[in-house]
Amino acid sequence: MTKFSKENQPKPENRSGGQSSFYKEIMSELESKFKNGKVEGYDSFPKYVADKALTDGAPYMDAILRRIMPASKSTYPDIEFDYDPEWTHVEKANSIMNGIANGQIPPDVGHLLIDSLSKMLGIEEVTELAKRLEAIEKLLENK
Repeated sequence: MTKFSKENQPKPENRSGGQSSFYKEIMSELESKFKNGKVEGYDSFPKYVADKALTDGAPYMDAILRRIMPASKSTYPDIEFDYDPEWTHVEKANSIMNGIANGQIPPDVGHLLIDSLSKMLGIEEVTELAKRLEAIEKLLENK
């Protein structure tokens, strides 16, 4: 059985969250070589990094690609459906459910909208209860 010691530790890229720190180390190493402007044999930072990627492999290539083409973040599609802010919460929920049923709203987006509506209702309920409690406390103070 292998025992872990000070000398026998996982490589940084195998630790939890280690990959991003591994790439940060690579980029900081590369950037430090160009602090004074040039590295012997190279006239620009991009040429040096590209050469390192071609000779030393994937981590350097990945560091380049992360800078050139960062990962895109997922977004929800634009949707249009009947919705009036003046409607009751039940009417709003019905409108969302009709939009899902008619194919105007993707089911996952509809679920998100219903959850948001429900949380808004919860906030309104707590606010209303706080106002009522405050009114009761004022009445008790006046007696």
